[in-house]
Amino acid sequence: MVVKDVRIPSEMPWYSRFASHSFVDYRETPSSPWRRLEIANKSSGIVHEEISSEEAEATERWGNPIHLVSQSKTDGVKVARQMETIAKTYDDSLYRPWLGPNSNTLTQRIMREVEGVSGTLEHNGVGKDHGFYFGPTSSGTGLEVHATYLGLGMGLKEGVEVNLMGLTAGVGIWQPSIKIPFLLEVSFWSKIAAWNRNDQLLVEGALDQADGAKNLRSDRERRFHCEHIA
Repeated sequence: MVVKDVRIPSEMPWYSRFASHSFVDYRETPSSPWRRLEIANKSSGIVHEEISSEEAEATERWGNPIHLVSQSKTDGVKVARQMETIAKTYDDSLYRPWLGPNSNTLTQRIMREVEGVSGTLEHNGVGKDHGFYFGPTSSGTGLEVHATYLGLGMGLKEGVEVNLMGLTAGVGIWQPSIKIPFLLEVSFWSKIAAWNRNDQLLVEGALDQADGAKNLRSDRERRFHCEHIA
């Protein structure tokens, strides 16, 4: 099972400039066809359909890159039954792009209820915190409580998040980051990794220079020795 999200198409209303849409692709066995579960838009209702391998493996959708939220190896047959149950029991009569419920609300429910599946949706996934909930975070590493308009969550993967009117702000713990509404998450992990890599390159460069100087001295010493013997 693979949980994914993607930026909403730019031709959609103003919230598409920062909001994301999540969906789930899964299959029972490696030889089974892929299926996708989502709520595509206001008029689509629950969409639970078979998709091609090309669609499942695509790296873009609606002209935007697809982000991998989580990937889980679980009992495919059991997962398929749970997904069928969720698809049949989920109330899709109400759909609201802003605040939810929407596809992010559905995806969040899947990660909470399907055994062996976990993950953390992007903080700009409007609708993920719709409705009243108190319990483990979708990653299974913390706790959260929210009631659509206001919420608070704390977890190892989520960090500390505050939700107000569908907007989420917070600080990531692992990996270190800052989450600001309307903006992409600012991660410090890549910068730390880059700094470490630069330090490593500097050390390697210094060692290479030292080795080069040592080899140069050795060549000079050999030539000097040969000249005196001759």
